[in-house]
Amino acid sequence: MPTPTKWDTLLYLSFTEGATFTELSDTLRHNILFENLNNRMLYKRVHELINAGLVIRKRQSTRKKTIYCLNHGTPSFNNFMAFLLWSRKEGLDYNNLLTKWAQDILLTLIEHGPTSLKTLHEHTGISKSSLTKYIKILNENRFVRTLKRKPLCIDINLNDRTLFYLTLLQLSPSLGKMTGKYRELIQEIDIIKEGIKDSDELLELIH
Repeated sequence: MPTPTKWDTLLYLSFTEGATFTELSDTLRHNILFENLNNRMLYKRVHELINAGLVIRKRQSTRKKTIYCLNHGTPSFNNFMAFLLWSRKEGLDYNNLLTKWAQDILLTLIEHGPTSLKTLHEHTGISKSSLTKYIKILNENRFVRTLKRKPLCIDINLNDRTLFYLTLLQLSPSLGKMTGKYRELIQEIDIIKEGIKDSDELLELIH
C-alpha cells in the first residue's frame, strides 16, 4: 500500500487548524490509499516537515497535548502551499516534481539549454534509467519538451507551470547570469513570488 509523502502530509495537515499526531493519522486513514498507514512512517514525515521549517510542534495547555501546526512564519511556506494546492487543482504529480532529481534536471536545462541524455547524466550524476523515468514524468506534466527522439534531446518547457515551480527554487545569482534566453524570465521570479505573497485568493486557501 502507498504511504503519504512529506507533501501529502503537509496538505492533509493544512486541512486542520492544528492536529495531534493521532488526529493527523486518523485524517490520513480516511483516504483509502492510506488506510493501512504505518505511524512510524508518518512520524518520519512530520519530522521532515519540522526540519524543513514548514511545520511546528506546540504544546496546547487547554488540551494538555502536543499539536502540529503549519509554520506560516517560514518565508518559503506560502510558495510551497500555493504550488501544492495549485498542483492538486491542475492534476500535477507534485511528489515527483518536488524531488531533488527533478530539480537537478530542470536546473541543468536552464543552465545549458537543449540537452541530451548523456549530458544530463554527466551534469547530474543520475543514472540513465532514472533520467529516462524522470524525463517521462516531466514531459507528462509539461515541464520539458522533446526536441529530438534519437538521440534524445530535451529542453525546458517555459510556461505558467514551470515559472510557478521556479518560484520554489533558490536560483543562485551565477545561474541567473548564465540562463541566456531565459534571463529575463528568471529575473521575473521575484515579481511572481510577491504576487503569490499578496494574493488574497491563494492566502485564503493557505490560511
